Amino acid sequence: MKATILFFLLTLIHFTAYNQYDFVQLNPSAKLDNAMVKLHQIVANPTSLSTAKDSVFTIVHFGDSHIQGDYFSGEIRRVLQEEFGDAGHGIYFPYSLCKSWGPKGLQSTSNGVWTNSHILKPDVSNKVGLAAYELSTIGKDASLSFQFTENFKEKTSTGLKIWYGMKSDATDFHLNSKFIEKEDLKFKSGWGIRTYTSKEEISGFDLSLIAENTASSNFSFYGFELLKQAPIGINYHHCGVVGAQFTHLINNADLILEQLGYLSPDILVFSFGTNEAYGNIDTVKYFNSINDFISTLNKLFPSTAIIITTAPDTRSQGKIPPSQVNVNNQLLKLAKNQDVSIFDLNKAMGGWGSLYNWYKSKLTLDDKLHFNAAGYSLQGKMFSLALLERYNKNYQDSPLDIGPIKSDILKVIVPVINNTPIPNDEITNPVIKKPVVKPVKGKVHIVKNGETISKIAQKYHVSTEKVLKLNHLTKNSIIRSGQKIKIP
Repeated sequence: MKATILFFLLTLIHFTAYNQYDFVQLNPSAKLDNAMVKLHQIVANPTSLSTAKDSVFTIVHFGDSHIQGDYFSGEIRRVLQEEFGDAGHGIYFPYSLCKSWGPKGLQSTSNGVWTNSHILKPDVSNKVGLAAYELSTIGKDASLSFQFTENFKEKTSTGLKIWYGMKSDATDFHLNSKFIEKEDLKFKSGWGIRTYTSKEEISGFDLSLIAENTASSNFSFYGFELLKQAPIGINYHHCGVVGAQFTHLINNADLILEQLGYLSPDILVFSFGTNEAYGNIDTVKYFNSINDFISTLNKLFPSTAIIITTAPDTRSQGKIPPSQVNVNNQLLKLAKNQDVSIFDLNKAMGGWGSLYNWYKSKLTLDDKLHFNAAGYSLQGKMFSLALLERYNKNYQDSPLDIGPIKSDILKVIVPVINNTPIPNDEITNPVIKKPVVKPVKGKVHIVKNGETISKIAQKYHVSTEKVLKLNHLTKNSIIRSGQKIKIP
């Protein structure tokens, strides 16, 4: 009994100490607090919700590979939907057809000639859609086929939405015979959303183009949604691109902004910073581009709350990202300049240098750039807890029970924070090692006056012993000016 109490007290001390990182905090945001009102209505009195707009709380999460893989965003979706209800997974995109990976459990094939683009590889003639990817074809006989395997974790349904683009009436598309078209929304700029119902639970579908006349026309596929019947709760879209930076999204956001207008999201989440941290950024240009983009979002979507997550601590190929501190500082500065909430993921991890603790605790992959399922799950729980804590602060009379998620975080984080991180000086003032110059294979050196074997070896960054051995010399051998010395 005493041992149990002692363990509890020690755990409580560790948890209290970890609270200094404020990993359960989101800085106050008027828009975020307004969004909580809708969440509260969904929780407190779901039967009073008269329209789909009232009953569905839409979150769109943009980012890089951490989001495309849907581990980080997927855990947030799982936690929030357990609390507020499952109104859908959001948009799916067949990344594998763009020679990337995911979604898990979705087999995608194509017939005919298709090209693809994304925010890192934009196509001048075809803008990317909400998923930040796009497939297009001008072929009359082109088709796409999708099958859900046993690894597909989400529940399927009998409702389906196709997000598409067509520049003229020369081409149309249809699905296989078990689908019945229910609605077709077409927007002025040439994209649309077509809704179908199926005679049975959807296990896959085929999309085929129809040539309306002899002229060829461009068709774009932006993704699909599986629809819930009478949805109530969270509909969570994840829209990530491997290698993406915030500015990649900003520079290719024209159609994305239009499609966001259709969704009218309650919360937008942006998780960038990892990739730009490994380059050298123009601080002023970087800040201004994001700041202007956020201003545009605030004008277009005055009721939408925005949350930005800072870049996590990473060490790809053992390198300290040269711009890591600068990137996160700009994101933190941005939150002070706009009505934006920040979830400081870096700080939640334990700050700069904490990656080593996470790696020792087997929460990252060996590349020290990506986290494993357990690592992303922990990060997702931290973000979710921050949001739930914010909700409870607004509704203290009817708070959610967040004890279980706190306990889940605690079980994992205590061993992590018990490890000793590297000194902070190495992060903010990294030692830049001079590159080692490798000698040219088989090079011959011509001896000059005053040179010795040791000086020659030092010049080519090789050992004296190796030079002596290659040239059949000893330490006592005498070398003369003009003599040829082989360099190993």
